[in-house]
Amino acid sequence: ENLYAKIDEDLATNSEASIQDIVSNVLNLNAEGSDDEDDSECEKKSVSTSDVLKAIDDLRCFFTNSEAADEHLKAIRDLEKVVLTTKKGRQSCISEYFK
Repeated sequence: ENLYAKIDEDLATNSEASIQDIVSNVLNLNAEGSDDEDDSECEKKSVSTSDVLKAIDDLRCFFTNSEAADEHLKAIRDLEKVVLTTKKGRQSCISEYFK
């Protein structure tokens, strides 16, 4: 046997991580990665105002029969107001000033 080659065989080269350490590291990496994915997804996707208003109408229909309908419908109305305000605030075109 070559004792010289096996001398460090039982030597710990790094600290042993507990299961809790491993789980927390994985959860932290997943949390950091998911933030980046969410940001890039929002940047890539462009949705028209009419599509947003249709989605809001679908939400309204869905929550109409809900137990907490009043609370959800108020939130949907508030969201719809924001979308409609954004729609009205579009950038003007220079040709609009020369009519």
